[in-house]
Amino acid sequence: MRSVFFIILIVLITSSELPAQHWVMQTSPNRTRLNRVAFVDTSNGWAVGNSGLIIHTSNHGISWNIQTSNTPKTLRDLAFVSPSTGWVVGDSGLILHTTDSGNSWNPQISGTLNFLNGVDFVDSLYGWTVGTSWIGDTTSVILHTTDGGNVWSRQFCGSVDALTSIQFIDRDHGWMSHDRGAVYRTQNGGSTWRGCFIEWSLFMSLYQVSMVDCDHGWVVGGNGGMVLHSFNVDSIWRRQPSGMLYYFSGVASIDTNTCWVVGENGNIRHTLNGGTTWLRDTIGITRNIRGVSFIDAMNGWAVGDSGTILYYHRAPLQVPQNFTIAADTPAVNLSWSAVPGAGIQYNIYREDVPYHSFHTLVGTTSDTTYLDLIQPATTCHYYVVRAYAP
Repeated sequence: MRSVFFIILIVLITSSELPAQHWVMQTSPNRTRLNRVAFVDTSNGWAVGNSGLIIHTSNHGISWNIQTSNTPKTLRDLAFVSPSTGWVVGDSGLILHTTDSGNSWNPQISGTLNFLNGVDFVDSLYGWTVGTSWIGDTTSVILHTTDGGNVWSRQFCGSVDALTSIQFIDRDHGWMSHDRGAVYRTQNGGSTWRGCFIEWSLFMSLYQVSMVDCDHGWVVGGNGGMVLHSFNVDSIWRRQPSGMLYYFSGVASIDTNTCWVVGENGNIRHTLNGGTTWLRDTIGITRNIRGVSFIDAMNGWAVGDSGTILYYHRAPLQVPQNFTIAADTPAVNLSWSAVPGAGIQYNIYREDVPYHSFHTLVGTTSDTTYLDLIQPATTCHYYVVRAYAP
């Protein structure tokens, strides 16, 4: 006998999106820990790490070469605005600048001896770097330049703790993350900064912020797989359950739906629906992953301990058509049209809301139907179907 389910069924067809596993290891020229990575296009990228390490690729990571930094200091972040022009920041107020793709790196005068943790430039002139309030200072370090780093001047946000990252989307609008669980925002190029409302952070360290536009972005951090999401002009940040117990140290957002986060013990997760669900990527290692950079939804890189470099690539697929869903106690019947192509496989997932318990219903199948034997419940269920070419 046909019965009515007391549930809401929201179907997300993301078949053109991610394969189950498309991360591959690239050969690193050094075993030193890498902290951050940045690409300006699908070919040209750099990564920085401990002991002054800078590495560069011009062929999307097929080969990486060490560049001369002339420093033994830890390098913590980098920013490039073109294949030739970039900056690196690190310990003891270090700022390095290149205009020749890193063939030569020249120091700039920061005016501080504090650790610089994050840097961002919106063009060849306007940039910012942030850091700690450790040596001879009582406020968090924010430095700003309007001439490519020839002169750096101080800005202030009222914090006395470490600022961990910074991102601007234009010359006016920027955000900073804080090691005591705060996010700061400016709308006037850093002349003034204000704290954003965070729904829940328990003063956990936040390590990196990544914005899509003025309204949408993510910040990641402390223990418990902290992922915070902003989705409105008032910059209210709300926690999204990531399904992870450890910390995340890096984040790369692509659009309002798509974002990757990386962290402890080889954990990489991504969302395709604005953070409603976070799926775990399989990379086959347990080293800490510390930085991530995506050029688009099909090309990304992640770096971490022991010189780890990972490359993500996928080819676009067609979206399944004619998706149907039928609730028929005690089951939900899913079906869709096959995606053209040889050997196409599908993953099927279900998330139970508001409990945020995530279930892999089918790891790999070539079928285009599935019967989910779920009991009736007064809750909401999200179904995700992904297609990929192995």
